[in-house]
Amino acid sequence: MVECDCKVYEGGPAWARLGELLPGAFTARGASPESISMVDEFMRKAGLVDVVAKEFKLPIGSWGGDGGKLFFKNLQLGHRTLAPLYASVFNTTLEDVEQLLQQGEEELKTHQPYMSLRVCLGRKL
Repeated sequence: MVECDCKVYEGGPAWARLGELLPGAFTARGASPESISMVDEFMRKAGLVDVVAKEFKLPIGSWGGDGGKLFFKNLQLGHRTLAPLYASVFNTTLEDVEQLLQQGEEELKTHQPYMSLRVCLGRKL
């Protein structure tokens, strides 16, 4: 199982706000990003054994090489796609989301934001 908690770490103010929008929107729609930290426990309860959980930093932007650049593009597209949901949940506008993305891109020059990727492995008896 591979999951992301949707939060952004070590970014500037724009990344802090973007890091609130996604999990907040999911929570407003009944999904729980907090449950990501319990996936290994869920796997054990489902009967899997030798369960191991590891977390990895998923860099956002060029500081993370080609993968970080690609992940930034992925986040841009995702946030733009979800902008109407953000607008309805947080009473914001599509233009506000676009402005945050532009500010976030500028912050990549002075910050090294990342998201946490949690990988859980287990086997069935």
